[in-house]
Amino acid sequence: MKNVKRESFAARLACSCLLFSVVAVLITIPGCSTSSGSGSKGNPPTLQSITVTAAASSVSVGGTDQLTATGNYSDSSTQNLTSTATWTSASTGIATVSASGLASGVAAGSSNITAASGGVTSSPYSLTVNAPTLTSIAVTAAASSVVVGGTDQLTATGTYSDKSTQNITSSVTWASATKSVATIATSGLASAVAPGSTNVTASSGTVTSPPLTLTVNSQGGNSSGSTAILVIPAPARAADGTRFRYVSHTKAGGHATPTSVDGAYQPQGTTPNATTGQYSVQVINLDTGTSTSALITSIPMPATDSSGAVYMPNATGGSQSELKVIVISWTSPDVQVIDANTNTIVKTYTSPVPPTTTVTFSGGTCSICGVFVNPTASSNEVLLNTALGYYSMDIATGTFTALDGGTAYPAENFAFNQVTQTILSPNYGTVSTSSTSTPVPVGIQLLDLANNTISTNDSVANLSTNPLSTPDSGAVDSSTNIGMVVDENGGAQWLFNLGDVTVSSGNWTSPYSVYTIPLQGFEMTYCAVDSVSHTLFTSQEFGGIYTAIELLPSSAPTSGNPPANPTGYVWDTMPNTPDMNSWANGYDPHAVSVFTSVYDGKLYGFLVNDTQTWIAKIDLAGALKATPVSNPTYPGQIDLTSYTTYLPTTQ
Repeated sequence: MKNVKRESFAARLACSCLLFSVVAVLITIPGCSTSSGSGSKGNPPTLQSITVTAAASSVSVGGTDQLTATGNYSDSSTQNLTSTATWTSASTGIATVSASGLASGVAAGSSNITAASGGVTSSPYSLTVNAPTLTSIAVTAAASSVVVGGTDQLTATGTYSDKSTQNITSSVTWASATKSVATIATSGLASAVAPGSTNVTASSGTVTSPPLTLTVNSQGGNSSGSTAILVIPAPARAADGTRFRYVSHTKAGGHATPTSVDGAYQPQGTTPNATTGQYSVQVINLDTGTSTSALITSIPMPATDSSGAVYMPNATGGSQSELKVIVISWTSPDVQVIDANTNTIVKTYTSPVPPTTTVTFSGGTCSICGVFVNPTASSNEVLLNTALGYYSMDIATGTFTALDGGTAYPAENFAFNQVTQTILSPNYGTVSTSSTSTPVPVGIQLLDLANNTISTNDSVANLSTNPLSTPDSGAVDSSTNIGMVVDENGGAQWLFNLGDVTVSSGNWTSPYSVYTIPLQGFEMTYCAVDSVSHTLFTSQEFGGIYTAIELLPSSAPTSGNPPANPTGYVWDTMPNTPDMNSWANGYDPHAVSVFTSVYDGKLYGFLVNDTQTWIAKIDLAGALKATPVSNPTYPGQIDLTSYTTYLPTTQ
């Protein structure tokens, strides 16, 4: 029994020693610690919370904001969980958030954004989304240019931070850099005041549009003998029923029918209607693409006037702002007012000038000799040159007012500067009544309508050499304030610096120069000037066939200095008409005009032949660039054929 017990003890001892040895070995093996204390190396740190932050405090509609999710762990360490967290926006109609944590503003408001990972969700982050912000403004115009007295609707389009656009025309602040050329109403409606160009901008807050250049062209017919040319609603058919064809008109990349055209109101004072015996004013579509039918309508004049005489129309003036046409007759005291919307006579006013009081020039006799409508946008004023001097007439009321007490002399063809409100009036001739005959002093008068003053320059007519002997017609470049008077005796052009006028005791003087034209001696007395391009268009009267184009100085002369001579003088004889007859200009009034087409933007010259059967439309800019012919009769001769379009005045 004793031996058994000893063996058991020995066995137990051996086992104990073996167990001790195993434990000792385990203790020496790295990572096999039996410690179970908190924070032991045996358990990884756990995610305790998530914090959401944003790159910006708010975002605009259409904008983005990068959010960041930061994990906070049990061992005080942190980790960027932005790309692994699950993102959620409580109001996806306000803001959305991508898997990468990029928040996008959808609509103004706020949304709670959370990030979750491993069962842990962040506290909500309130993301504010602001309304979209204005980033830019673009200004566009209904037309690329506008004539004096006309209007052009401008549009301001805002682009926002969400890439959306909005018409903000009525909420922006409009500005015109040159208000003397055009003014802009709060509605964005531009009103053309004088020829030239101005930069127009629209602003809202700190955002301002790039400038839009608005060009204002002279109203067609810019001297007292010119034919009125107005921008009128585009007709579909000619008077004979032919559908109007419009050539080479493209808009927005495709062909389009114009909404407006250039309409000439040509007096038909040579031949009455064969049936009624009445004379008429023909309305001509200057933009039609065919030369076989251009007549829009024929407006019959009254058979007789207030004195019982036959009414023969001689000249027209146009009001673009009122869309009215004024018709005068050399032999009648009556003035007709045509509504260009309906092409009907809406008013007849009788002037205080009796038909028995007349003035005689080299080309005819008249009681009312010239008409010009003051084209300022707010004016209803018609300027009439008569045998009794100058009158103004109100289109709306028919009130006639003698300018400066009726002391002004009559003129064959006067010019008007709408910027300075000044009439340039060349004077000569003889005034007659039933019992008297009085010569008109040769000279040039200036009528300042703004100050109601009149002054005379007769010194140029009394020069010992080369005096101004027969001052026939005048023109004014209102952009440079250069006035031009043509001497009928030879055709020399007298250029005056009207920006440097000295008046003393009723007499005016200014620096001047005299330009001897290449066609000297041919009475190039028809004249009209475009004050934007400074192009002067002249033609020969008394059945003449010569037509010339030149450029006046593009800048105003400095104080004390005369204008420089014109440049680029080109000329030619007029081509034969389509019926193969020779062209012949008429007598007085001087039916010559310049106009910038609302249809194709080109500058044209306008002439009527002596029988008033054909209208010539000449591309002036194209002709100025033409190559001179070989062996010219006079310097500057070109071939006008390819630059001239003939339009008939009858059906």
